[in-house]
Amino acid sequence: MVLVDDRSDIRQLLAKIFTNFGMLEENIREAENGAKALELLKQEDAHLVWSDIEMPIMDGLELTKAIRQEEEYSGKYTVIVLNSGKDFHEAAIKADANCFLLKRIDIKLIEDTINTVLMCVKPLTPPPASAHDVPEAHP
Repeated sequence: MVLVDDRSDIRQLLAKIFTNFGMLEENIREAENGAKALELLKQEDAHLVWSDIEMPIMDGLELTKAIRQEEEYSGKYTVIVLNSGKDFHEAAIKADANCFLLKRIDIKLIEDTINTVLMCVKPLTPPPASAHDVPEAHP
């Protein structure tokens, strides 16, 4: 995953929240703007991008549009969550983000969003074998 925010304290807080949910720290990369995030995504795919909208150089809306444009050619898909202190809900929808949150430190809301988003990102595990599928032990 890639966390994108021009404030390092916000990136650190979100990284801590995601690691508390079981995401490995080494799987979380950080960028201070959309341009840096695109550089990271060119080096290694990410299934989730959590980005601020209002940033210098390249904002979160521009980042989302660039990711979606690249996906048209690559066939990959990235879940994108955008957040901002201002209401950019309509713009986030037009940019094709999966989710928009007003930026505030509401741990419960962040946790609920993470749970919803991670269900989309985590690979599915096969269901446990039923008693009917397990061969009987023979002495």
